[in-house]
Amino acid sequence: MILAAGRGSRMGQLTDDIPKALVHCAGMTLLERLVQNLEDVAPVAINIGLGWKGPLVREFVQSHFPDSSINLIDAPDYEIGPLETLVVAAGDVKGPTIICPVDFVAEKGFFQEIVDAHKSSSGRLLTIAIDGSRGKGTNLTINEDGTLLGIGDTGMDNANTGRSAMVLIVEPDFIKACRTGRAQGLTRVREVIANVLLQGEPIHTRTVSTPWFDLDTISDILDANRALLSKYTSETRGIYIPEGDVIETGEKLTLNSGISLEAGVTIRGPSVIAGGCSIGSESVIGPFVSMSQGTEVQEGCFISDAVLFEKPSVSSHTKLSRVVVFNKHVFTE
Repeated sequence: MILAAGRGSRMGQLTDDIPKALVHCAGMTLLERLVQNLEDVAPVAINIGLGWKGPLVREFVQSHFPDSSINLIDAPDYEIGPLETLVVAAGDVKGPTIICPVDFVAEKGFFQEIVDAHKSSSGRLLTIAIDGSRGKGTNLTINEDGTLLGIGDTGMDNANTGRSAMVLIVEPDFIKACRTGRAQGLTRVREVIANVLLQGEPIHTRTVSTPWFDLDTISDILDANRALLSKYTSETRGIYIPEGDVIETGEKLTLNSGISLEAGVTIRGPSVIAGGCSIGSESVIGPFVSMSQGTEVQEGCFISDAVLFEKPSVSSHTKLSRVVVFNKHVFTE
């Protein structure tokens, strides 16, 4: 289950025109990467809860995943909070379910780790993925045996702590607890987890070694872009330049993917350039640049540490670094 209804207000004006699900990072949308990673674990149905700019997500899924078992479920009252979206999107689940926010980005292997952890012990109501070394995410206090002691700032001294993007694997009884919490006026999933703890139900955590990112801001997008490009494994209709490699054109070059590179272009890896992009003469691109299909860069530009998507056009002799470019708009940290 993917929770994709939120407004994404911490990304500022970037999400005024598009939902967070369709923001790009390292060569693809956040939703694409999530769906691909989930389908790698098991070919099961995926429920996506829609809200802000829902029709755009619906159109994207129908065009990009026509053969996938994806159920698109509208959550009309999504502004109440993520718990509302979860309950509406859950439908009539009958088995263990992964619950994941759409702004969660991870390398392949993340979901398999938490699935294996959940299966390893019977009777678990839910398992929460954590990372003990991260500064972002929901703060958790954890017992030595890996069970959850508290969520949020508990004030417990000498206790283990971890951070979570609130990626969960839950049993149907937890969904029932969410419905009950919603009826009681709760709005956040963490509030339901806190109630379950108070009732004495053991909640298990799993420290996951696969890197992950919780994308709330422009800085988060750029940090994840850097990390994922360094270990890029996704297929793209374009070119990927690995870290440390450089492409230099002595004359104009046109590739089968529709990429056009004028004379004197330098592309430094790691960078990914999608099909249909054009880069003007004497431009220097990279490192850590992700260009989506149809990006146009005119001559003499210097671009590094950036994500460009939705067919942006960059004017001649522009210098860009640590920015996200969406269509005609440039968003800084």
